[in-house]
Amino acid sequence: MGELGQTSKKRAYSNRAGGEPFRPTSEAGSRNDRLRNNKYQYLYDPDVTNKQDVEVGYNNRCYAYMQLGELKKALDDCTASLKYGSVPDAYRKQQELTRRLNVQQGG
Repeated sequence: MGELGQTSKKRAYSNRAGGEPFRPTSEAGSRNDRLRNNKYQYLYDPDVTNKQDVEVGYNNRCYAYMQLGELKKALDDCTASLKYGSVPDAYRKQQELTRRLNVQQGG
């Protein structure tokens, strides 16, 4: 045990100019690797989760897949998001993804 007022947890301090905290990578791989290798077929269980949380979760994952260039997965998540609500951002992304996929397929 440490002295009164001390914690036993170590803090990660930055050694970068921008003051960003040091974040060690895990053995599981980077965040992008974990997203690409998602083994679950669903993001949330809609039977036990608030509809709005499901909607926002799919919308956020849609954006992540867009950033990774996985446009079909992104479109699937945007469409799933719209099943649970009507986030205007999801409509915009769905239209953009449809356009980008059509261009990619030469249509």
